[in-house]
Amino acid sequence: MSTKASRLKALENELAGCSKDLKVQVKRCGLLRKRTLNATDLRAMAETKLSSISPPKFRSFFPANLRGHCFLAADGSRGGVATTSDDSQLALLSADIRSFSVTTTLTATLSDLTFTLTNVYAPSDHQQTPAFLDELKEIAEIFNLAIHGLSLLELPLLDRLFTWSNKREIPTLACLDRVFFNSHLDSVVPNTTLTSLPHATSDHTPLLITIDTSIPKTRCFRFENAWLHDPSFLPAVELVWHAITNNAGGPAGMLAARLKDTHRVAKKWSKHKHTPLLINNCKFIIRLLDLLEEHRRLCAGEATLRSLCQEKLLQLLKARAAYWKQRGKFRAVKEGDENTRFHHAHASQQLRKNHIKALEVQGLRFTGHVDKEQILSDHFTSLLGSPAATSWDFDIHGIYRDLPRVDSLPLVTPFTVSEARAAIRDMNPISAPGPDGFGPRFYRSA
Repeated sequence: MSTKASRLKALENELAGCSKDLKVQVKRCGLLRKRTLNATDLRAMAETKLSSISPPKFRSFFPANLRGHCFLAADGSRGGVATTSDDSQLALLSADIRSFSVTTTLTATLSDLTFTLTNVYAPSDHQQTPAFLDELKEIAEIFNLAIHGLSLLELPLLDRLFTWSNKREIPTLACLDRVFFNSHLDSVVPNTTLTSLPHATSDHTPLLITIDTSIPKTRCFRFENAWLHDPSFLPAVELVWHAITNNAGGPAGMLAARLKDTHRVAKKWSKHKHTPLLINNCKFIIRLLDLLEEHRRLCAGEATLRSLCQEKLLQLLKARAAYWKQRGKFRAVKEGDENTRFHHAHASQQLRKNHIKALEVQGLRFTGHVDKEQILSDHFTSLLGSPAATSWDFDIHGIYRDLPRVDSLPLVTPFTVSEARAAIRDMNPISAPGPDGFGPRFYRSA
């Protein structure tokens, strides 16, 4: 554990033995809160058009909390680059100011996060283009190596297709501004989104990164394929499934009643089985017993405990891989612990692409969840409308009167059990569930 994290953890442990009043005050002030970076902690500005930047000028267009900055002067009225940060949250480790770029390496003061930001602006004089390309080539080589080595993902821009325009009558549009992040950041802040801000003077569109650690959860029931990897799940729901043997609604009514009761039992079962720290516990016990085995022989109880932990760990890893594969919707790889991080990243990327950041109605922009829900409901209600009386302006029997008749008996013959089973086996096991919340994997296992 790093020095920063260990010191914060030591303070948290020490606070546990303090008085209740002190705990309340520390929590109210957020002194030990693990703070997440937000949009006001870091700003990167291109085309400042400033040859120098004095403290009053700096404070006039940057927030008061941003005090540390690195500055590259403009060439006349063109160009200029400034990178500024809140030094209470981000400490500057190094700064590399070149002819056309500013590269800063920053580290968070309350976490282990360290990253490098490069701010580049091309010269306005075409005679400087070769020198700019040489500098850009060196940066690009480092950048491409970093992307390849870190397996970086691009954060999709949700509300527009282009970030730059030359503002001509026939405009040239391009997406010049992009944001990348690695798999570790994707797992720490999976609900990160990228949106645009209005631009008044620059021809570049300002981008706003919203960092959030929470994943929205639907209130609707959705069957999790990961539950099938727990040996206690199927026995728990089989009792309820077979308890209903008759229903006034016939076979369809009995199936609906069984699914309803299974839904209730599955939700109750999942609440008691939610143990997110169990994987870490199993790994810790296995490593501890492996260490003891290097110095002495394990007794029968210790060997049995390690064997049970290994079996449980394998089951939990398979369940976690199934959980993320169901959300990732990527079918080219099989389930397995080696693919879990890939499924996690793929699912988070899909979540960002499907995220509706804002809706605009009659020139007004709405970002609240309740407002967006009402707008979408009103929109689809107006599209679908209410049922109206329909009239047939043709004779349907006259259309098919002269055509040869076919035997319709196979179309109305009841389905056999073998046909139903074959249809279930042919379905994709990770397809989206139906209105009842149960997907093909549940029916195949049942």
